[in-house]
This record gives sequence, C-alpha cells and structure tokens, in this order.
Amino acid sequence: MKKFYIFIILCVIAFGLTAAFIAYIRHANEESLARQEAQWSQEKAEILAELEALKIRMDELKTNVPEQDSPELEPKALIARFREMKDWIELFGDTVDPLSKIRGIKPLTNEISKTKCHDQLEESFFIFQGLQNQGDKSLDAIRDYLTSGDNIVLYDYSRYVAPSNRTYTIPVVTTNIPLNRFKRTVYNIDPVPETSRLGLIYTLGSIKTPAALELLYQSMQSSRNLREIISAGNFLLEADKGSFAQPVLAVYKAYFPVCDREEQNSLLAYIKRISEKDFNEIVQALTPFDEDGKLSMDIFSLKMDNLGEAGIPFAYETFNRPDVTLTEKINIVDTVRKFIGSNEQANSMFTNLLDGLTGLDKDWIGSVFIKNITENTKEKEKQQQFLNLLSNLPLKQDDPSFFLETVELMKETLTQKIEQGENFDEKEYQHKLISTEYSNRMSQKYGSFTVMRYSNTNLVNTVMQIRGEW
Repeated sequence: MKKFYIFIILCVIAFGLTAAFIAYIRHANEESLARQEAQWSQEKAEILAELEALKIRMDELKTNVPEQDSPELEPKALIARFREMKDWIELFGDTVDPLSKIRGIKPLTNEISKTKCHDQLEESFFIFQGLQNQGDKSLDAIRDYLTSGDNIVLYDYSRYVAPSNRTYTIPVVTTNIPLNRFKRTVYNIDPVPETSRLGLIYTLGSIKTPAALELLYQSMQSSRNLREIISAGNFLLEADKGSFAQPVLAVYKAYFPVCDREEQNSLLAYIKRISEKDFNEIVQALTPFDEDGKLSMDIFSLKMDNLGEAGIPFAYETFNRPDVTLTEKINIVDTVRKFIGSNEQANSMFTNLLDGLTGLDKDWIGSVFIKNITENTKEKEKQQQFLNLLSNLPLKQDDPSFFLETVELMKETLTQKIEQGENFDEKEYQHKLISTEYSNRMSQKYGSFTVMRYSNTNLVNTVMQIRGEW
C-alpha cells in the first residue's frame, strides 16, 4: 500500500513538471511571436511611409511637368507647330524631275528632303508627348485643331524611303522615335500616326481621362475619315467597352451608308466585333448591285456567308440574270459550293454553269470544278449526293474529251470513297492520277487556258483561287 502512495506522488510530481515545462514553452513562443509581429508592423509602417513619400514625390514631379515656365511648351504653342509643317509629299515637290511630274511619279530621292521629313516626324512625336504629359490641360488646344479641319500627312507608308544616314525600315519601323508611345491596340492601330489628326486621336487615347474620352467620342462623331473613326472607336472600346460599345456602334452604323464599297467591307468587320446581331441585320439588308446594276462580288459573298443555305434562292436569281458574266457565275457557284449535291437550286446553278461552257473553257474550268469538289467531299452522304449529280450530268457528244475523262474519273473516285470509307488510300489515288498522266494533262490545259484568257485577268485569278481553296 505504501508503494502505491509513493507511485501516486511521483506521478503528480511528473505531471506538474510537464505542465510547467509546456507553459514555459508556450510563454516563450508567445513572446517570440509578439516580438516578430512588432518587428513586422514596424517594417510594414516603414515601407508604407516610403511608398507614401514616393507617391508624393511622383505627384510633385507630375504636377511640375506642365508647370514649366516655357511658353513654347504650352498646349496651344505645341499645336501651332503643326500649322508650320508641310505634308510628307509636299516636301519633295521641288526635287522631282519634270518627266516624273508629268507621269505623276514622285520618287523620294533627295537626301535633304528625306531628312526634313523625318525631323518633322520626330517633332510631331515631341508635340504628342508634350500634350499627353499635360493631360486634360491639352484638351482645349486639341479640340480647336480637330474642329478646324487642319491636317498634315506626317508619314506615308506607301511612299516610304529612308535617308541614308537614318535607320528606318518598313514594315518594321526602327527609329530613335519612341514608337511605343502610342501602343498598338487589339485592333492593330499603326504605331506611327500617318497624319497629325490621327496622332492627336492617339494622344487622347493615351490620356484616357473621362474628359479626354468624351472629346475622343466627339471627334469620332464629327469625322468623315474612316481611319480616324475606327481609331477613335478602338481607343474608346479599349478604355471602357461597357460604356462605349453602343455609342461607338451607333457612329459606325451612321457612317456605313456614306462609305464606298471597300470602306463598308472594312467597317463591317468592326461592327461584327461589337454586335453580331447588328452585323447580321446590316448584311441581310445589303444589296450587292450598284446604281448601274453591276454586281459587287465582295458584298454578294458576304451576304451569302451570312445567309447560308437560306440565301441560295437569292443566289439562284442573281445567277440567272441576263447581264451576269461568266466570271460572276463562277463566283456565284463558288459561294454555294458546300450545298452542291444537297440543294436543287445549287445543283441547277452548277450544271447550268458547266452546260454553258464550251471548248477550252469547259475542258479547264469544268474539270477544275468537278475535280476539286470530288477531292474535298469528305462525308459519305455528300459523296453519294455528288455521285448522283455527276451520274445525271447532261453530257454532250461534242463535249471536250478531257472534261468527259474527268467526269468518269471522279465518278469512279467517289464510288471508291463510298465503298472503302476510312480505308480509301489517298496516296494510291494520287499515284493513279500521275501514272495516267492526268495531272500533266491538267497542267497543260491550264497553260493553254491562261494563254487564251490572258486578257481576262479576273477570270484567271478566280479560277486559280477556286483551284487553291476547294
């Protein structure tokens, strides 16, 4: 019994010592953590103090930039420098020989003039940077210039020649000018503004204050230059797409009717980026015929791409117009090619196109159409549809032999593709074309066709495009 009490006493002592040791360790850890927290708090306070001091210093420097006692750096004085400049090409007017002037050629060969042009370009960047540094204080001067209608061509990409003592190259521009001052947007704005007005638009896009963006929008509304409108719109969308998407879209849509065909094609791409719905509405309302009834294939193709199979009746009607040319018929059939075999009107346009061809036209154009559709028809259902179309093709006794050979060869190829499916050997098929010299004869036909049709460049280019894309 005595031993038991001794054991109990020893256990109590051991427990007490353990508890005391644990308490000691906990206390030591708490003190260490408190010291570390105090040290961290002090370091944090010091860092925040340094950051605050730097911020104050930066604000002072920023504030002091436009406050320099230099009248020549005032926004109005900077803008006035543009009115002393000359257009890029104007600087070369007196250096062109008389014969070149008669021909309308202005070769940029005079070293002094080249140097002046690039000095002027460098000065324009100095002006843009000075205006950007002064922020909203520059807006009145910029507004006055933009509303005045004044504009200077600072840089002409199409006529670029560098002076021999400068390191300028195109299309990658390498200069001592800070070209990244006006960074590219996702819409690929040129880093070097071609005109003073574009440069000021870039400047407003770099300032980015609410007042600058408002002026940018105003300039976009009043401009009648597509480059300026698109550039301003890009900057506004980049700055605040949520607020400016609809206003920018409204300007694009208002300007669209007064564009020429080429500008409309470009503007539609920007409209589509903002609103697929508005893009579709505009495209579906477009007429591909101008005032003289001439067909614009760019607009027609765009309309057909948008409408899909629903546009085939319109394409059919256009194909059967009495004034449609062979080139236009080729393009029209090209726009519905993925529906050939499955759509009756598409089939009719295809067969009527072939039926209307004669001689070398049928040998070459007809063979190219049939061969390319056959080789690029992958789905089994489409292959069967096109095989049925070729099998019912209205052939004539006087049809060129190479055209007839192409029809039979492609019918055989389609039959093999349908029967063999994924096991169809493409290499064996190409080897067959080579072994029968079909490919060589196709090349010869192309050569004869090109010589015969050399005066009809559009037709040759169209056929070449079809041959490359199908």
